[in-house]
Amino acid sequence: MLTPSRHLVGTILSRMQSLQNRFLAALETAAQRRWQPILEPVALHAGQVLQEFDQNPGHLYFPQSALIALQQRQRDGSIADVALVGCDGVVGAHLVFGADATMSRAVVLAAGTAQRCPVSAFQQAVEADR
Repeated sequence: MLTPSRHLVGTILSRMQSLQNRFLAALETAAQRRWQPILEPVALHAGQVLQEFDQNPGHLYFPQSALIALQQRQRDGSIADVALVGCDGVVGAHLVFGADATMSRAVVLAAGTAQRCPVSAFQQAVEADR
């Protein structure tokens, strides 16, 4: 499993501390107002599993100051970190596009904050914005 150095994680987190989630911040003002009621601020703890292999977690996460590792199961059964999601990303977005389960596990690498919303509410918000 890939484990970023403490220095790298510290550098990334120090740059993220004052940032909002960039995906949410990029929405037009009217869309931000519509989305605000479906977002719930959450504190994430290191080691917390946000989604598990082959399950539908039901929520999307928009990290603000947390750093989340996406992991995949390899053919030999081992687990590998394949991506990091921070304040510029979304965890679980694939569920919006019709997937009924996830092929990856999402684990909080560095504690911090995020906004989360139910997948169904996100789908309705996207439809309303079309």
